Amino acid sequence: MVETRNRDSSDSQGLIEAVLGGEVTVETHPHVFRDDILFNAIFLTESSDPDWLPGILASGEWTLAGKKAIAGFLSESRREALRPLLGIAADEFGW
Repeated sequence: MVETRNRDSSDSQGLIEAVLGGEVTVETHPHVFRDDILFNAIFLTESSDPDWLPGILASGEWTLAGKKAIAGFLSESRREALRPLLGIAADEFGW
């Protein structure tokens, strides 16, 4: 089972990796998306270590759905900066 509480940056990073890998989805863990758990995990991670997300995106084979889920919770400017690593066309989100 995936821990979905947001206690510190390592928990947040674990949740982000689980979303990217497809282990946590809207279908399997709707509360993670609905209750801003993923948003808070991204915010905490980006605030404490802004280089972590680009590094993890570059280092793994992640699901497209997972990358889209993460992208949906990023600011527009951050999505644009990470677009090459996300591998998502700008028009898919109206960027």
